[in-house]
Amino acid sequence: MKRYTIGLMFIFLIDCGATIDSTTSPNTKPLRNYNKIYVNIVNSSGAVSRSTISSAELGIHSQHFMQSDNQMKQALELFQFELMKIGFQFVGQKSEANAIIDFTIGQIRHDPLTGWIADQATVKILNSNNGQIIAYFKTETRFITPTIKTLIKKLSTEIMNIY
Repeated sequence: MKRYTIGLMFIFLIDCGATIDSTTSPNTKPLRNYNKIYVNIVNSSGAVSRSTISSAELGIHSQHFMQSDNQMKQALELFQFELMKIGFQFVGQKSEANAIIDFTIGQIRHDPLTGWIADQATVKILNSNNGQIIAYFKTETRFITPTIKTLIKKLSTEIMNIY
């Protein structure tokens, strides 16, 4: 039991989530000048998750089925929510935007212990007038593959820090 507790403490000490790295282009306006944004989903990949619980004696059968595409949509909605809290507003047409966000999330899959996880996520913010990269954000797995929510929180926190 003592070894198990020490192992868990070690995992929490090294932060089993994700790291984030970001960069901004020199000679560009601050992000707060690009409030109207349009979001592109550049890439996402994943798998199908299926879990079944059955008890023949009780006559109970339950099945859960979800594809990673659904999780990608939920991740995008969470990301948009976090950006709206910062001060961004979303537009329906690229022509109305000050900036375009290219959003990529790595392979999405289901982990029975932690839920939906992904290897990495990236956000590239582009000037809608000339296509110049304004800022670039990238998360990386640290020790244990992070949940999608962790990746989104890391990205939005870093974006808020340079907003």
